[in-house]
Amino acid sequence: MRLLITRTLFSCEQFAKRLRAFGHSVISSPMLEIKFLTCPQLDPQALQGLIITSAHSLMALEHSRQIIPLFDVPVFAVGEASGKLARSLGFTRVVAGASGADELVEIITGHARREGGPLVHLCGNVRAVDVEALLKQRGFDVSSVVNYLSSPARALSLEATEALSQEGLDLVVLMSPRTAKTYGTLVIKAGLDKQARQVNYACISKTTARALEVLDIPPGCLHTPARPQSSELLALINRLSSQSG
Repeated sequence: MRLLITRTLFSCEQFAKRLRAFGHSVISSPMLEIKFLTCPQLDPQALQGLIITSAHSLMALEHSRQIIPLFDVPVFAVGEASGKLARSLGFTRVVAGASGADELVEIITGHARREGGPLVHLCGNVRAVDVEALLKQRGFDVSSVVNYLSSPARALSLEATEALSQEGLDLVVLMSPRTAKTYGTLVIKAGLDKQARQVNYACISKTTARALEVLDIPPGCLHTPARPQSSELLALINRLSSQSG
């Protein structure tokens, strides 16, 4: 299948490599632009743990060169991909696997102690769930530190525009409601909404699929995995490929 992936430049290449390993042809059009910020100095001795709800926070931390002193600080991460990245960067105590921020709050509640010291949520300027507020309601000492900025892309990539206009796409992969909404906006801006309705979509979650409502995509073209995890999304893509072949 010929796929369009919409992840940011910082995270699309590894996912594209996994897709190509299964024989898919991949083009990209990132829906978000990311800018890393300098993270304020964090005292590892004072922290009970770091909360990660996006791999971009880990990339920003590595980019700031303040990561090494924090390797022994416990990390609570959303998703298997962020957990794997944290371990690959050098973090030694990683709790991961939650499929969303709400589930991560439950995991933190089960592992952290209310009297165990402060938790720091490294995050972007846009957050779908206020993890800090949810944990404070449960009695934890939590603060949020914004270490990257994300903003919507201003246009589809040239190769995505050409593929849609020539009806040369089989599947678009969308990883969040925000990227899905941005995709819909840019498709309409490019005058390609009719062509977009003829393509299948692999969405990480039902919420992500609903964010495409502006395009009025036929329900039969919207596909979601049983759980919002990248490994299950990859399996879904391969199933769709085998069915179309």
